[in-house]
Amino acid sequence: MSIEKNLNAEKQLSSKPTSTTTLDDHSVAAMFLRDFRGRTDVATITLSQSSKNFSSTLEKVRNLITTGYSMAAQTELEKLVPSNEAERFELAIAQMKIYELQRNFVAITRIGQKFFENKHHASLVSQMTFLQLLAQAEHMQERHDRALVFLNEAKDISTLYPHALSASQVRAFLVKIYSELGKHREAQHELGILRSSLRGSTIINGAYLDRLYAVLRAQYHFYKNTQQVDGAVSSLLSGLELAKWLEYTHCIAQCNADLKAINNHDFELKVYRFENWSYLPEEDLILAFNPRDLHSLRDKDLMKTTISLLAKHQSLSNEELFHRVSGREYRKDSDDNYLRSLLSKVRKLLPDGALSYANGRVWMK
Repeated sequence: MSIEKNLNAEKQLSSKPTSTTTLDDHSVAAMFLRDFRGRTDVATITLSQSSKNFSSTLEKVRNLITTGYSMAAQTELEKLVPSNEAERFELAIAQMKIYELQRNFVAITRIGQKFFENKHHASLVSQMTFLQLLAQAEHMQERHDRALVFLNEAKDISTLYPHALSASQVRAFLVKIYSELGKHREAQHELGILRSSLRGSTIINGAYLDRLYAVLRAQYHFYKNTQQVDGAVSSLLSGLELAKWLEYTHCIAQCNADLKAINNHDFELKVYRFENWSYLPEEDLILAFNPRDLHSLRDKDLMKTTISLLAKHQSLSNEELFHRVSGREYRKDSDDNYLRSLLSKVRKLLPDGALSYANGRVWMK
């Protein structure tokens, strides 16, 4: 299959809202490509002529990088011998990722300079990843103008992939840089586009959470640099729960480090943690951890109101819950069936055993 046909196939895959090309997230700027349906690297589409051994070893390298084992990833990477320019470019990206883990941004820039003119051999999505890595390296070396050049080039490509996580990653990093440079209007504009793209998603799954995490990181940087501490903390707490659910070790560590840096600050709790699940009201999400499951409360206003009330209180009586939900006084004879039906619907959205009611009181655990 020709490179052109492969690119067309990849574009069709990424332009469909039900098939989201994504990136494994453990930093805002640099991710690995994957198709959420099988967590298969998108490079397998454009490298369809590669040997099984090359593809499997490259996937192993990426998994090691994702989990933070840079030395083991380097050992596996050195076993690979590329047979064409597309493979050589994918290996260059993998090496850049290893250097990103090691915080060696000068080395990333050096590889970027070597492969920049030949990036057309790679898929467009791989080019986006390449440009993101270059932008991060330039930004960390305080060459912000060059970083923005690379990011804007990546953003031009991202318009072809409206449902790819890489598109969200590009704008998320733009929000970060604009916020740090004091260009708050530009940062807010990009953040608004990020939020709008999430609202357009019809399927709520792991791929959606990948994109949401990128948005939350962008929000954190915007709020942090505009002195909106409550918003920054809320974004970090929500991002931390997503990182735990997604099992992204680096993201968990990053969120915890950022939260630790915001110490001695009182804030309104906007994330609710229970025994085996979490509720993120601002994101309309319920995350269950064992077994892993998730439910969206988008367009379920009554369910969200009920769960939010129960999350904020240790327990509520039947009378209190009914009155706060409906605005009417509770009459057992006429309203008991309605309340039972409501709680039955709520229970279906929660993990087993999360909702309890006895002796005229309701609570969550």
